[in-house]
Amino acid sequence: MKEAKDLKDDFEDVPFDFRHHKPKKFYAFPKEWALTPERKQYLEAKRAEKAKLDDEKLYNGQLIDGKTVIDTSLPFLGEQQVQAEPVMVGAGTRRR
Repeated sequence: MKEAKDLKDDFEDVPFDFRHHKPKKFYAFPKEWALTPERKQYLEAKRAEKAKLDDEKLYNGQLIDGKTVIDTSLPFLGEQQVQAEPVMVGAGTRRR
């Protein structure tokens, strides 16, 4: 305990080995990606235009709704279909 509490030894004589250490990669994003007020306004205008086009397609019947496609394509779950019971087949014996 006495040696562990001794602050005179600062381990200067112990060499460090950093061969296992890989430096962390830092990525630089393009300046165009920064959210400036002009960029925010451009994105909002683009989203509003897309929403307007989707509304027009919805009222014209041209918008594809995935839920509606699934509901009309799959057989109705309310109808009970009689399915054959699976048959268990025994495995053959092992030959030696």
